[in-house]
Amino acid sequence: MIAAACLPFVAGCAAGLVGAWKATAEAPLDAAFHVRQINFFDNGQYFALVRQREREITLNGTYAYDGFRLVLRTPGEGKRVLPASMRWGRELKITAEADRPQTLRKQ
Repeated sequence: MIAAACLPFVAGCAAGLVGAWKATAEAPLDAAFHVRQINFFDNGQYFALVRQREREITLNGTYAYDGFRLVLRTPGEGKRVLPASMRWGRELKITAEADRPQTLRKQ
């Protein structure tokens, strides 16, 4: 329902992401891509701490969100499109590739 409300105002959906988000659970050791923490900035930039398999890495670049998909563009790594949905502006559920869905909470 919230995602549908964002359709006419795509920029408004992305604006709802602005701020710091943190994972509600630890990453499984075999996770292909698990966001531990991510900050979205109002200028369209993001900074994230993620787990990729056994490595902890930082990513930064640009993002877009349309209410259904979160697109992270990282220089040198390309584009990652993640199914995503936001609830009540405080909870973000994303699914990365073959991994299980994960939930992030706004800090």
